[in-house]
Amino acid sequence: MKFLKILLILAIIIIVFFLFTGNNNEQKEEQMSMDQEKKEAEVQVTLPAFFFEEERLLDDAFMEAEKNNVEDVTQNQDGSVTFAMTTEQHKNLLKDLEKDLKEKIDKIKQSESTPSIKDIYHNERFSEFTMIVDEEKYKEGFDGFATLSLGTAGMYYQMFSGEDINDSEVTIKLENEGTGEVFDKMIYPDALNGSEIKK
Repeated sequence: MKFLKILLILAIIIIVFFLFTGNNNEQKEEQMSMDQEKKEAEVQVTLPAFFFEEERLLDDAFMEAEKNNVEDVTQNQDGSVTFAMTTEQHKNLLKDLEKDLKEKIDKIKQSESTPSIKDIYHNERFSEFTMIVDEEKYKEGFDGFATLSLGTAGMYYQMFSGEDINDSEVTIKLENEGTGEVFDKMIYPDALNGSEIKK
């Protein structure tokens, strides 16, 4: 009888041991899986320092991050800013930026302060814009500032979508409303340094 009791106790100990170690391993595997998912879900975007030469633009970037619940925003020593977020936050941020950019385009077309601009077309990536303008009025006025607004906004969108700063550029063509002729073209960020490329 004592022998049977000892065997029974040993069997119970073995069963409990395997149950405990099995659950422990499952918990470890589950934790590793969660950590891996978190790692895979993280998206990092770094915008270069030249975007933030105006303090207002830096404030805008932080406000945009806050609006999309992106809490991990770091200003680096070189003046660049790094945003770290989940894939879901990144997706929502891009949607928000796209909405803002389209609203900006509509405002430029409808604004009384840019009377020469009749229409604006763009591609899906916001890397190319064609502005249909009254050429004579455009050259006489200050509507050219609209190209700066579109150029920087287009680069902003591209870099948040994952474009490398070295590959990111925005082409803006100016097309005569009457003739359909492209009479001027500028490429950002080259245009920011005064080295516009015109063809």
